[in-house]
Amino acid sequence: ADAQNQERNNFDANWQELVDEEVQDTGATASKDGVRTYVFGYKTKLLKGQKTSSLFDKIQMKNVIEDEILPDSANDIKVEGFAIQSEEILDKTSGHWDHYRENMFPAMEMEGESYVLRPMNCPHHMMIYANRPHSYRDLPMRIGEIAHDFRYESSGTLKGIERGRHFCQNDAHLFCTPEQIKSEVADVCNLIFETYKDFKITDYRCVLSLRDPADKKKYHDDDAMWNHAENALREVLTELGIHFTEEIGEAAFYGPKLDVNVKPAVGAEYTLSTCQLDFCLPAKFHLTYVDKDGSEKTPVVLHRAILGSLDRFMAYLIEETKGKFPTWLAPVQVKVLPVSEKTLEYAESITEKLVEAGVRVALDDDNQKIGYKIRAAQQVDRVPYMLVLGAKEAEAGNLSVRDRKGETTTMEVDEFIAKVTEEIKTRAYNN
Repeated sequence: ADAQNQERNNFDANWQELVDEEVQDTGATASKDGVRTYVFGYKTKLLKGQKTSSLFDKIQMKNVIEDEILPDSANDIKVEGFAIQSEEILDKTSGHWDHYRENMFPAMEMEGESYVLRPMNCPHHMMIYANRPHSYRDLPMRIGEIAHDFRYESSGTLKGIERGRHFCQNDAHLFCTPEQIKSEVADVCNLIFETYKDFKITDYRCVLSLRDPADKKKYHDDDAMWNHAENALREVLTELGIHFTEEIGEAAFYGPKLDVNVKPAVGAEYTLSTCQLDFCLPAKFHLTYVDKDGSEKTPVVLHRAILGSLDRFMAYLIEETKGKFPTWLAPVQVKVLPVSEKTLEYAESITEKLVEAGVRVALDDDNQKIGYKIRAAQQVDRVPYMLVLGAKEAEAGNLSVRDRKGETTTMEVDEFIAKVTEEIKTRAYNN
């Protein structure tokens, strides 16, 4: 604990200097109205065409690639962006500062305001919803983001990309009426399990994570809210026929959740996907919608992450597949290996055809022996397919196709392209 506190103090002492240097080097600026901001040379647009709230006016941008709100439909919004948020959002409204402070990076002072690297995305999505009035006809409203988040995990818990202090997660918040809870939870669960089918994830278990009623420090103190939320989520999961176990003390500080836990090839079980039922934060942010009878009501929010931390999910896939990704998922799907310079021109033409077909292909034109190229592609890169092209193949206009198992087959060019593109299209697992 002393070592961690010292590390935190050292970080706090140097943080302001690091931020100032980055802003100076990149020319980052923020306008007073918060509508247009230039960061790293990118034009940032916040809530395009709408008046921004005072809290957004205070946000300084860092580590952002062009922030954009991109509606796919009237009620579905994608957000990319905010790495730093005003401490005011956390401290006075959401409760993250009170319940999650020990897992956050220290606050930094900028122009008389306190800012923190955001550990979660909830406050920003709440503010986006609060930016304009809503009717029951607008709901459900879904706000999704591929988000950069920062958590000050203790050094002893860090584990490569599986658990780091900066990570990226696919996160969304679904704003709905109480009557829509069941259908929204069902859709989230279906999306989770359909995604697992694509990745052939079968060894998992579902957990209903509940609060510990005796722990008033960790959890928002509202017994009636907790009982209502826990019973509602338990009832929905039961009606959906989802088998689950219950675990006390594993809930988020604001509400119960469904966790889908997996057992990786190496290490202890951890949560991959989650769906959290929240009656707490909508009330804290005074979110409302106008119901059919004209009265104002508070929406319910589902926090959902299908793949959770993308970094952790990649670690899981790497461990499970041992780097032998299926064709549709492999970074390089085909590697073209000319035997010598004499067949390089033929290899280049094959590479061009694969590129035109949408295949991720790499041409190994290094001046190495063909045995070395095959070993590098098969054992190091673990590419699904290798095309070994010698004088015989160049003359016949066909391919010598080698897979990761070392099995070699002679195929026509169009035949092989059709095979690979079909595997990619159907997300088939091979080798």
